[in-house]
Amino acid sequence: PALIGASWGSGWTFAPVLLVIGLLILDLIIYFPFFKMFEKQMLEQELPTTKETKGDTQPSGEGVTA
Repeated sequence: PALIGASWGSGWTFAPVLLVIGLLILDLIIYFPFFKMFEKQMLEQELPTTKETKGDTQPSGEGVTA
């Protein structure tokens, strides 16, 4: 793992661990807006299909047995 490798490579100091943690947090901050845009696009694609399928199903009045 990056945390152990960074510390091991620098003679078991703690500073590289903080650097790796900081970079991971920065990566998440940069990645998050793109993830939200992708999620919004997927929800917009899914929404019309769910509206169409809800209208197509008719209740049959029969119960489901296991």
